[in-house]
Amino acid sequence: MIKIKILLVEDEGVTAMNIKADLIELGYEVVAIVARGEEVLQKCAELQPDLILMDITLAGAMSGIEAANEIRRKYDIPFIYLTAHTDSETLSRAKFTEPFGYLSKPCSANTLLATIDMALYKSSADKARHDAERELQRVRHEQQLILDNLGNTVLFLKNRKILWANPAAYRLFGYSVDDNLDGDTEMFYPDHKSYLEAGKQAYTALCCGEICSFEQQMKRKDGTLFWCRLTGQAVDAENPEEGSIWILEDITKRKLDENLLRKSEEKYRTIANFTHDWEFWTAPDERIIYCSPSCERITGHPATAFETVRSLMRQIIHPDDQDLYDQHRKYCNVNKEGVNDLEFRIIRPDGTIRWISHTCQPVFDRLGKFIGTRGSNRDITERKKLYAESTRTNNLESLGVLAGGIAHDFNNLFQGLLGNISLAKMYINRSSEAYQFLENAENVYASATKLTSQLVAFSSGGLETRATLQPAAVLKEIVRGGLQNSTLNVAFTFPKELYYIKVAPSQFQQLITHLLTNAKEAMPDDGTLNISATNTTLSESEAKEIFLAPGTYLKISIQDNGTGISPSNLPHIFDPYFSTKERGAQKGMGLGLALCNTIIRKHDGAITVESELGKGSIFNLFLPAVNVNTDVLSSPHERENIRRRILIMDDAPTVIQVASKFLESKGFRVSPAEDGAAAVNAYKQAMAANDPYSLVILDLTVPNGMGGLECLAQLTEFDPKAKVVLSSGYANDPAMTNFASHGFVGAFEKPYRLDEMLERIEQLLAR
Repeated sequence: MIKIKILLVEDEGVTAMNIKADLIELGYEVVAIVARGEEVLQKCAELQPDLILMDITLAGAMSGIEAANEIRRKYDIPFIYLTAHTDSETLSRAKFTEPFGYLSKPCSANTLLATIDMALYKSSADKARHDAERELQRVRHEQQLILDNLGNTVLFLKNRKILWANPAAYRLFGYSVDDNLDGDTEMFYPDHKSYLEAGKQAYTALCCGEICSFEQQMKRKDGTLFWCRLTGQAVDAENPEEGSIWILEDITKRKLDENLLRKSEEKYRTIANFTHDWEFWTAPDERIIYCSPSCERITGHPATAFETVRSLMRQIIHPDDQDLYDQHRKYCNVNKEGVNDLEFRIIRPDGTIRWISHTCQPVFDRLGKFIGTRGSNRDITERKKLYAESTRTNNLESLGVLAGGIAHDFNNLFQGLLGNISLAKMYINRSSEAYQFLENAENVYASATKLTSQLVAFSSGGLETRATLQPAAVLKEIVRGGLQNSTLNVAFTFPKELYYIKVAPSQFQQLITHLLTNAKEAMPDDGTLNISATNTTLSESEAKEIFLAPGTYLKISIQDNGTGISPSNLPHIFDPYFSTKERGAQKGMGLGLALCNTIIRKHDGAITVESELGKGSIFNLFLPAVNVNTDVLSSPHERENIRRRILIMDDAPTVIQVASKFLESKGFRVSPAEDGAAAVNAYKQAMAANDPYSLVILDLTVPNGMGGLECLAQLTEFDPKAKVVLSSGYANDPAMTNFASHGFVGAFEKPYRLDEMLERIEQLLAR
């Protein structure tokens, strides 16, 4: 336990020692005994006693009263006077030093203890009170500083009269510091009515112990009006008449901003109401608070349905895209910065699926608080269709490059094989058994060329020479040929007058044959196949749906009652390599319908399909109609001057060897050339020797050398009457299909039979 330290000031030695003994006996610590007033101040500084017992009269220049005055001024240490004098004058002077007690000498121990305890208690209480007063003064000073420098107005009101106002109030209402704001607050209101209404609203809230807050138009000293937010609270909720504190904030700018925002939102809403896209706003809780009218055109649901049925948005999203949409919305609620994009599908009430491009952005108020999301949904279904069609076209073009090269190489090989077989037949008697085997081999290779013709259909470039056809007769012929030995029932539905079409005959046959094959494989043996054709005119919207130009078309429909196509497979049936059949030899490789799509597109037409599982499929072909009266095929330019010498240019040695051997056996003189440059030199030498060539056969393409087109240009520049035939395995190259326009008199499509080539050469030389 810490002892109370007492400084004893007494100039009588015996008295001092007696008092000290009593103090020690009572449990106090006497830190020092001094006899002179001057020493008291020094010991106070050194020892910092808790209490001083001081004789009023002391030896020396400074009395006890004078020493007490200095102690109170410098150290704030409580003291008790010791005195044997009780005269009124001395006591009168002593009381002004505010002592904490008096002890008359001599005094008993009990009196000493009681007086000291009382003095210490009073000192402690006074110190606490002084500390509290200082703290209160500090707080008041800080509050005054805050209120004086606060940007918002603060008013202390009682009975709606101003008891106190901070400097901001003067500035807010346009008063100077010399004005005295102590009147009734009615002077701040535009009129008496608004003053009464505001008072009624405030009094109701204050009597309930609530914080009152409202917006009110107020009036400045000069009469100008401004908008203000008032927030007030009663000092004593149980007795509001005691007064209230009010904080006033000038919100004129915010009101102007809100008005501008409202006008902007009205303008935005007007624009959104007429925009083509589906505009929307959502609250922070994902509730849709606005949808533009375009949403009904896109989704099939009115705008009000989205605003009233909270779950409707998620209900219309395709099941496969719902998780993706949920993740997107969660991300938007976490990352409320920037623009967020998403593509997903919706299902309309009629079951149709539409693709949506979704864009949204968070919105914040002027205080930075998140208040929702604004966004736009665009119907991109047509764009998706165009992209899918473009992708399919690109895939087919890539396939065409590969297929064309393969077909060319195969045709060169087949030409060598067929040529050697034809030569072998020349040296064998027709009655020989080997002759029949060679003919069988020719037929096999002739069938093999059908494969290359399919590959050629995929390759880029022009079609073979087109012919104008009456579709009914041609369709019946192809269908009957394709369904030989089939037990299917066939029904034809053709009107009397059908539009004519201009097609490449062999590829048109491939197109119909592939569709017949698909139908046969999907139908039971006793099923019925309906073949129909109609004349139709496609409007701009109808034509756009299937990527055609508006106009007149022949529509051919092939309908089966087979198994049908599943909805998941339907969008992919025209993709290359897509097939639901088992892979392998004579099995599905996924090229049949892709080939059909390629052929029909090359004819500037389109193919569509309608199918339902268990009920069958309908394939519809749209081909441009032609005017038969103006569609006349051109014929090659005729020439004369028949000669019997032939120049053959080909990069395949086998082709030259077989053709030369055969033609020489028929009486022709044949000269070979490995590329165009060699052919030009040979032709010039023959002309110089006055032994020109009657016919020149040029291969279209020569790797790393001059091809047929460039060679022809040089030959005709040297001899405009040169008779030149084009030869190639690229049967659908524009130069092959339109050889006359390039200056050739004919074209040989590889592989060709030698006897057919001979017949064609004889015809050309006879001109």
